[in-house]
Amino acid sequence: STYSYLTHVGSETTRTTRFMAAGIMGNGGASLSWNATAGTKYQIYAATSLTQPFTAVAQVTAASTGLFNYPITFNLPAMFFVVQALPAGY
Repeated sequence: STYSYLTHVGSETTRTTRFMAAGIMGNGGASLSWNATAGTKYQIYAATSLTQPFTAVAQVTAASTGLFNYPITFNLPAMFFVVQALPAGY
């Protein structure tokens, strides 16, 4: 897989998963979830189409190690997300 942080566009060339996040829809909206590490900052990018550039929408820091849930507040029919673990000190 490739991902350009300059254009925020990616493509999948292999089926090997390096980092997995899942979106879960519930009665109160949606939640983006992934296994996080305490103290690590994560940048969340979103796009309405996989052919469009991704835009940074949030940066969060995990308070604890384990499943991290980020509520999705966008009112669009479909969204695609990329979650990037930022290097220490970023």
